[in-house]
Amino acid sequence: MTETEKTHWLLNHLPNIFHEQDFKFDDDDSVQKLIAEMINAGKYVGGRAGAYEERVLRITVLEELFPITSLRKDSDYAQVFVDILQCHMWLYDHPKVLHRDISMANIMCRVDSAGNVFGVLNDFVLNSGRGGHAPPSDGYAALHGLRPAQRGEGSWPHLHCYDLEALFYGMLMIFCRHSIINEPQPDGTS
Repeated sequence: MTETEKTHWLLNHLPNIFHEQDFKFDDDDSVQKLIAEMINAGKYVGGRAGAYEERVLRITVLEELFPITSLRKDSDYAQVFVDILQCHMWLYDHPKVLHRDISMANIMCRVDSAGNVFGVLNDFVLNSGRGGHAPPSDGYAALHGLRPAQRGEGSWPHLHCYDLEALFYGMLMIFCRHSIINEPQPDGTS
């Protein structure tokens, strides 16, 4: 079995991107360039120079995915979480990537024409390499990972266990909010 055949399963758990394009704001008269110059010169930042992080407008067109909350069967929820765990582990082991933004908005699902449900790990905008330093994301955050930010230490290495803890919080949110929908039985009982 070739490496491509071994990893083909992963494509079911990543979004299909049809088109992606970045638009930079690097014209000399752009608003972003003027703001950067003012911040770097110390204007409007208490008289001290700051570091301006340039922004990019990124447009991504991808297939329609469904929120995990659209699922109605417990077995589908279980399958989605297993898929997300396997996908995340493969990304960590092979290309050595951490997602860094696990949240309910980024745990999606795809349903194929046969009705099979696949968990899809979406939105890799904040990803980093293994052990990469990065500020916290807006997703669920690991308790241990919050401590450096609370002490004002800025960035810290993002660990695999932080993403797993964030996934756990997503699962907990689903489990606490999910109610089993009982289908009526032929005899009228639920």
